[in-house]
Amino acid sequence: MIHPRFQLFFFAVFAGALLGGCRLFDSDERYSINPNIVKIKDCCNQSRIYYGEVFYGHQKGDRIYYSGAGLGYLEMENTVEVAKDSVIPLEVYMLHMQGILFTYQSAVNSSNRSLIVRSGYSHKSVGRLYEYDHETNISSLVKDSAYHVSSAMYWRGEENKLVYYSYGNDQGLQAGYYLHDKTTGADSLLLGHLSSYGPEEMLNGFDLSPDNQKLLIPNVRVEGYELLTPQIIEYTLATQQADTFDTEFDISFARISLWLRYSPDGGSILYCNYPWGAVGSRTNDDSEMGIIELPSRQKRILDANTNEFRTQRSIQLAPTWSPEGKHIIYGSGPLRENGGKGTYSLYILQNVDDPRNYK
Repeated sequence: MIHPRFQLFFFAVFAGALLGGCRLFDSDERYSINPNIVKIKDCCNQSRIYYGEVFYGHQKGDRIYYSGAGLGYLEMENTVEVAKDSVIPLEVYMLHMQGILFTYQSAVNSSNRSLIVRSGYSHKSVGRLYEYDHETNISSLVKDSAYHVSSAMYWRGEENKLVYYSYGNDQGLQAGYYLHDKTTGADSLLLGHLSSYGPEEMLNGFDLSPDNQKLLIPNVRVEGYELLTPQIIEYTLATQQADTFDTEFDISFARISLWLRYSPDGGSILYCNYPWGAVGSRTNDDSEMGIIELPSRQKRILDANTNEFRTQRSIQLAPTWSPEGKHIIYGSGPLRENGGKGTYSLYILQNVDDPRNYK
């Protein structure tokens, strides 16, 4: 028997395919995408071993570290041109992959290390959390797959502490956000939380405020057979108070998941409302990417579509800020008419404040 949530998804894919079929009679005229969108890493320009998607990009200095089907970094010129594309050596790449995808990468800390999740999920995350050293190409296991880790980030200013989200397990591990001390190995629960969509959301796009005072939480919701708009929750750690935003998102067919990132100064939130299946092979909806100003909570939708065909759209995933908050780095791939998605490449949306970036 098909799970009710997937009955909804399969119906959405079928409906999307019907709508897509109608559009097949439209013109496939190419058009100019937003001129501030620059592709910096093509999904498929490497050898076939490195062929695949580029989900994540994090800028540190003049480098952008990326991951997805592979790991590496780009050296950037001031003009956002790529000066050098360096990928992990083949033998290291194969050792790390082991048939398991990189499904999350954190920002790179001052020691050139990042937190990486590898997961063998089909529709649920069973993530293993690693710390990866980008200089030595050595990784160390932090939490094994029993912890069902979705995502993680360093406690700002302290490289020996990190926060990770776990979906919990049947052995009594509570779902929620944990503070992990690498020195002692101790974990402490910051906040117990499990969205009604649970581990089927595949990726929990939480963030920590620049001053380490607040958790920014996506609450992905399903009520019976009904998909509900996801919620943004800002949780103050010191007072243990949760503030739920009244921001609405258009979930369309299956655009149900939510990724959140504070700006470097904490004055706004970058979000991506993306569909079920965005990290798989089939979906039926595009993404909405935008910025929410604080404290007014005014939402502005960004024109981040990278598909050059007028009748088609693209799927965005995991946008991050450049260090000064001027640009946005994100993975994006075309949405095909039949509900399939194309392979992700890595892009920069330049000059965020340019009015041409907003719909």
